Amino acid sequence: MRRGSLIRSFTYEEVKAFAEQPLQNLMVTEIETQARLLRRLSMAILICPDRSAFITSDNPCAWFDAEAYKRPPMFRGPALMYPSIEISLPVSPHHLILLNRRDLDGYRQSH
Repeated sequence: MRRGSLIRSFTYEEVKAFAEQPLQNLMVTEIETQARLLRRLSMAILICPDRSAFITSDNPCAWFDAEAYKRPPMFRGPALMYPSIEISLPVSPHHLILLNRRDLDGYRQSH
C-alpha cells in the first residue's frame, strides 16, 4: 500500500478469502455504509384515517425513484445516491414511513 493513499493492495490469500466467503467479508461494511446513508434522509410519517389507503405485503419496503427514467438504462435502479429516491415502509394500516431527500419530515395527515 502506498503511504498517504486510499488504495490498498491485497494478497492472493486475501482475495481468495473474499471470493470464498463474500457475505462474511462484505456484509458488515455494506450494512454500515447503507445505515450511514439512510440516516441522511428526511423521515416523514404519513397518517391516513381511511383504512383502505395503504396496502401492505410480505415485502412492504419499496424503493422508488420518479426521475429514474431520465437516466441511462444502466443507472435507472433506485439508489441512495440519487436526490429523487423515496423509500416507503408501511408500518400499520394508517401509517407509512417515507424516507426522502425532499426535506419532507414530521407527521403528515392525508386528506
